[in-house]
Amino acid sequence: MRAFPYLFSAFLLLVFAFPVEAQHHVGVIAGLNFADLGTKTAEGGVVETVPRTKFAIGGVFELWLRENVYLHIEPKYLQKGGKLIQEDPIPDLDFKFSFVEVPLFVKLAFGENIRRYAFFGPSFGFLLTAEVESKYEPLIYTADVKDITEKVDFCLGMGTGISFPLGGGSIFIDGRYSAGMTDLNKGGTVEFKSGDAVIVEEISRSDRISTKGFQIVLGYTFPIGGRKLVTE
Repeated sequence: MRAFPYLFSAFLLLVFAFPVEAQHHVGVIAGLNFADLGTKTAEGGVVETVPRTKFAIGGVFELWLRENVYLHIEPKYLQKGGKLIQEDPIPDLDFKFSFVEVPLFVKLAFGENIRRYAFFGPSFGFLLTAEVESKYEPLIYTADVKDITEKVDFCLGMGTGISFPLGGGSIFIDGRYSAGMTDLNKGGTVEFKSGDAVIVEEISRSDRISTKGFQIVLGYTFPIGGRKLVTE
């Protein structure tokens, strides 16, 4: 965790070092997040999980750094989560998170009209909502767990994709994998509610919960700024 501020500072230096006369790109993205959770109990065991299909929507800003190299900034609304499978008679826990997430990827692009690219780097997710849903027969209970969830989710991501010209810009599609480095679970007392019914549970601080997921993203960008320095 101590290295995270240094990583962030390095990416800020890249932002302020880009050539002023270069041509950059802005655009929009939408996609699906096949979200899951990483788990580890206090004893070192792993809890079985079931992925959930979530969605993402946002924007993109690409800064030209040098030939075929960009800084890809992608602020977006992103849903995460997954279902923890518990041993009977303990009910399963379905975690539902939403974030404003800002990836800062280094993107390497190759080709001319049809371009292939790969990217990697960190992303910072800022928590909006955190809920857990559980079924205590015959009712479904929901708990707001934002107070016991870390507010920033630091992740590392990598992926690859393809882009091609369309109109005055470019359309692209890529696949990526993101792994959360942050233990989101702060532990504490949680109230599960279903109408007037309330069940109080204690979430152990020693159990680790992190995010992960494979994402498919579709987007469109168009050029802004100075002269064109690379062939699109």
